Amino acid sequence: MKNEVWGPYRWEAKRSVGLFASPCCGATAVVEHGECRFPCQTLAMEPCQTLAMDPRQTRSQGPAPSAGYGETSMSIICGDHMAPRQALGMEVQAWTAGPPSVNLHSPDRGLKGETMERLLPNDDATDLLEVVRDFAQSELAPRAADAEENEEFPRETFRQMGEMGLLSLAYPEEYGGSGQPYETYLQALEEIAAAWMSVGVGTSVHTMTCYPVATFGTDEQKQRFLPEMLGGSLLGAYALSEAGAGSDVAAMTTRATRDGDDYVLRGTKSWISHGGHADFYITFARTGEGKSGISCFHVPADADGLEFGVPEKKMGLTGSSTTTVTYDDVRVPVDNLIGGEGKGMSIALSALTSGRLGIAASATGLAQAALDAASAYAKERHQFGQAIAGFQGMQFMLADMAAKVASARALYLDAARRRDRGMKFVREAAIAKMVATDAAMSVTTDAVQVLGGYGYTRDFPVERYMREAKVTQIFEGTNQIQRLVIARDL
Repeated sequence: MKNEVWGPYRWEAKRSVGLFASPCCGATAVVEHGECRFPCQTLAMEPCQTLAMDPRQTRSQGPAPSAGYGETSMSIICGDHMAPRQALGMEVQAWTAGPPSVNLHSPDRGLKGETMERLLPNDDATDLLEVVRDFAQSELAPRAADAEENEEFPRETFRQMGEMGLLSLAYPEEYGGSGQPYETYLQALEEIAAAWMSVGVGTSVHTMTCYPVATFGTDEQKQRFLPEMLGGSLLGAYALSEAGAGSDVAAMTTRATRDGDDYVLRGTKSWISHGGHADFYITFARTGEGKSGISCFHVPADADGLEFGVPEKKMGLTGSSTTTVTYDDVRVPVDNLIGGEGKGMSIALSALTSGRLGIAASATGLAQAALDAASAYAKERHQFGQAIAGFQGMQFMLADMAAKVASARALYLDAARRRDRGMKFVREAAIAKMVATDAAMSVTTDAVQVLGGYGYTRDFPVERYMREAKVTQIFEGTNQIQRLVIARDL
């Protein structure tokens, strides 16, 4: 039987009736039908041993005496100095130290008030954020850890989100989108990423893949492609990077050659999110030389000659498939050329500018999740006779973490609001992406430190958060590239 994590030590109970008293100090608690009348009250067993009871963690383990108030079914796993039958009148079946008393996997991990406190443009946006958060915490958060551990790509989750309209929030209603301003979309994305980072990043990637057609496509292309791309049934991938062309996009070698009414694509793309699972690939390939010789194409996943490599073995975001994509004489109609020949570089950079805000929002959500976990733990973990959150050193660490999260959120929202108003936001997007992802790396690392040894184990989610944070400093423009973008705009 699996022990649930709650209390300074693990305990299990299903049905217990009685007044239990500590053999050490006489402290008492009433436990009736698995409900402790004083939830989470610590009862001293011995000077160095504590046991916390909480009604949310109950399991049957067999009969034991109950201090004269009837039969109880309870098994206690407590400190290794606990003598049998000393555990508040209950028979100890086994004993071992366990993690401190905080359920960091709970859907109610401290974000419930966050949505209501956001500065949103209207009541509709507030209602939307409440729906998104409820979905994220009820449907995404409970599944994230297992899916990441098993490297399961959440295709059905994306399909469900598509049906809810969550994959098209920032696009016009006339093409199947929700017509939301970017500041609203990004805050919804933050809620999704806080619950499950792979899904948050995947939502950002899909949103970016729709950008070239929505912004640079002809009216005919918008009518032909966007309803399905935004309708929820399709998932996109953005095929720009190559093994020798990462930060240096102009070094790409994938080529598209005109052949009658088609272009024939040959080459290999690397580090492609959703590789092998996407329904279409926004692909950048050479049609000429130099920076002006790159073009953008809409390539359907069922095109002949399109092949996918084995998913990369990554340190984080293991629920998100990342592969190579090989174009072996893949034919696409001339009508699938987006924006005209030679426009690919400007399309790619424009899409990345908006996409970086999605990564900034996702990183902020991840950092918020880590802050929530660390704060909750610090309030429950007791050392030297008090919660560790009461120590000034811990308070300063948590305060610094909170300041970084708030700063990241403010920066991505500033850039988004500029975008919504038609203002320049290239520099602001780079700043937001750099600061938010650096903050995510710092905050998640500090969260592991707050939890100490437990933070280094997979019993708690903060080590996963730390692994997931690292790649945010790398993809969609490394943070060193962001510094170049910022400096050039000064």
